[in-house]
Amino acid sequence: MKYVTNSEHALKKLLKPVFISKAYRKTILENERLKKLEAKRLLKLDEKKKESCLIIAKIIQKESQRLINIF
Repeated sequence: MKYVTNSEHALKKLLKPVFISKAYRKTILENERLKKLEAKRLLKLDEKKKESCLIIAKIIQKESQRLINIF
């Protein structure tokens, strides 16, 4: 068994607990839920971006075909 002397105890800094009201607390589960929601939002945003690119490509292709048919 190891005994702690006063000089060794003085070197360790004791931290005091800090009270956080329930309204401001975030739990681990809440953080995970928020991360999942953010991942879903980014996935939807990426899908919309791809759809927009496809729509623009179709419009450009139609316009180029129309211009070719005119000449």
